[in-house]
Amino acid sequence: MTVSQLSLALVLLSGGGMSEAWSDRLAYAAMEAEAATGEDAITLLAVSWVESRWSVECHCSGAGACGLMGILVGRYGNPSKRQVCEVTPASTAAQASFMRGAEILGYFRRHCEGEPLCCYNQGWTDDRDCHYARTVRRKEREILDAVGGHTRRTRR
Repeated sequence: MTVSQLSLALVLLSGGGMSEAWSDRLAYAAMEAEAATGEDAITLLAVSWVESRWSVECHCSGAGACGLMGILVGRYGNPSKRQVCEVTPASTAAQASFMRGAEILGYFRRHCEGEPLCCYNQGWTDDRDCHYARTVRRKEREILDAVGGHTRRTRR
């Protein structure tokens, strides 16, 4: 799968509401994070959709999860809210958010006894199934369908 194919899939899934430049940036950031960490780009894009709906604006939840990947700012060695949302230009914020999200997901994949996506969302849990993980998996299927069903490595 290429960045172009993935970018086009994101535009289609957004209903045409996403600019080509932003979809290119997201696709590139996800694929770059996959290359660096081994975490699947489709999974990272699905997580970022659940966390931020791929918004170009940097939003923070009441729990302090900010940016595209919903990183808990100021904790666990993560950057501060100011670093995530106010200082970093959007072009590098996407790359930084996907990279840190991939590192965190990889950590939970290695150390969490439950579903890694549940741990990513809830912290340490032994849940084998949670609404968050089901939502991410559903979005993964939508992205793959939009790309044309290209095969990818599956990690569960």
